[in-house]
Amino acid sequence: MSAPPDPRPPKPSKEMSKAERRAHQEAQRAAKAAAKAAGSSALSNKSNATLAGLSSSSSSAPSSISQSAAGPAQNQHQHQNQPRPGPTPQQLPPGMHSVSLFQHLERRILSTSSPQVHPAILQLGTLFEGFKIVGGNARCTAMLKGLQAVIASYTAPPGTTLSRQLVTHLSPQIAHLEACRPKSISMGNAIRWLKLEVANLDPEMGEQEAKDHLCQRIDHFIRDRIVVADEVITQHAISKIRPHDRIITFARSSIVEKVLLRAARTGIAFSVILVDSRPMLEAKALLRVLSAQGIPCTYALLTSLPSLLPTASLALLGAHALLSNGALYSRVGTASVAMLARGAGVPVVVCCETYKFVDRVMLDSIVVNELAPSASLLPTLPPPNSTPRLQSSASLHPLRAPAQPHLRYENFLYDVTPPAFIVGVATEVGLIPPAAVPTVMFRGGTQG
Repeated sequence: MSAPPDPRPPKPSKEMSKAERRAHQEAQRAAKAAAKAAGSSALSNKSNATLAGLSSSSSSAPSSISQSAAGPAQNQHQHQNQPRPGPTPQQLPPGMHSVSLFQHLERRILSTSSPQVHPAILQLGTLFEGFKIVGGNARCTAMLKGLQAVIASYTAPPGTTLSRQLVTHLSPQIAHLEACRPKSISMGNAIRWLKLEVANLDPEMGEQEAKDHLCQRIDHFIRDRIVVADEVITQHAISKIRPHDRIITFARSSIVEKVLLRAARTGIAFSVILVDSRPMLEAKALLRVLSAQGIPCTYALLTSLPSLLPTASLALLGAHALLSNGALYSRVGTASVAMLARGAGVPVVVCCETYKFVDRVMLDSIVVNELAPSASLLPTLPPPNSTPRLQSSASLHPLRAPAQPHLRYENFLYDVTPPAFIVGVATEVGLIPPAAVPTVMFRGGTQG
């Protein structure tokens, strides 16, 4: 119950005593509380009446209520699922469910492409999607060559500047390549470098002169940061190879291949243990190249590596990227090789160009990774007219079992190797420890 209103007008605050001001404030609080309680009771009565009316009408027309309730939600869902401009992804194949833990890594299949995409980019995207071009250096070089063709054929609209319009024109080209296959870290660094070069163009420069300048800068980037850098890295890595060494390598790295071929040409006697893993089996191609040069090679799968480590003396590994904490981001299985080699006392040396250094830290290989097609993990089933013995053995093999609707095979492409397993990194700036990676980055080692 609130206090009865005082008929007398309130005194000004300067004329009120301390007790009177306190009594006046208490009366105001009591009046507000009474008004709030009266409003809450009225709202409750109105809600009860509304619910009673809905319950009485639901028995006569349930379908109309269901349709009216589902209509706005359905329209909102359709509005959220409207396709965005650019490449249109398709949903997962029928019978294939999504795993929430890896949902952010799922690859989508392109159904259409933007009409602004250059024919060279369309062809390059097809090669990327089919894994015809693999490897960080190969993919980055092919992308820069494709963007170079786009820049050479582009003409800015009248009354505009090239530096403002070219970035807008390059965006759908890059988006198409990324939709075909997620771009590598080296490609992302090269894209940022190219956009910076476009932004730094002199506004007074003519359009053709600016395009020629950008094409020349792309050629210089490929020459300085990849070709010449590989030559310098090869010299640094060869200094770690001693006569009669038994070198371990994993999968196929272009820079490690160059190191081994250069060491063989210099007359160093050594042998190589090629460690490989399913499903890509990339070391088979490297085995053919090294065997053709007369280098003694041993080919083994990853599961048999512990039995070969006692005879090894050096491990040379390639890199997809080097993180700012010195961790190695490379082909899946690299972390296992480095861990086993380090445990057996075999020094691990990584060969990596500085343009692959990235200001990022990864504690696992789930948050950031790439999923390859999982069909390559499953061998094909034997034909129906095969012998019963083959059919029975195939049915017992877990990887040869028919696909199940509640089972999915995930094919990760990369993993993270902790810096504690790495002895040194061979770069174009010299042999450095993993802890020196941020120093090289912040001194301009990753800039073009």
